[in-house]
Amino acid sequence: MLRRIINLAIALSVATASGSAFAHPGHGVIPPEEPAHWLEPVHFVPVLLVGLGLAAFAWRRSRRDV
Repeated sequence: MLRRIINLAIALSVATASGSAFAHPGHGVIPPEEPAHWLEPVHFVPVLLVGLGLAAFAWRRSRRDV
């Protein structure tokens, strides 16, 4: 089980790190110094997908333990 968690963590870190490859000046309309810059899709969607994946994983684990 620990091996599956480690593999999941590696896969999630690779998936979210690939989005930062697009992080160059001019990739968005909001200046990078503004906190709202992180709400642009190139930043927000990967974080949202990881959060949803973790929530689904936790939900399935809680259903299995009952």
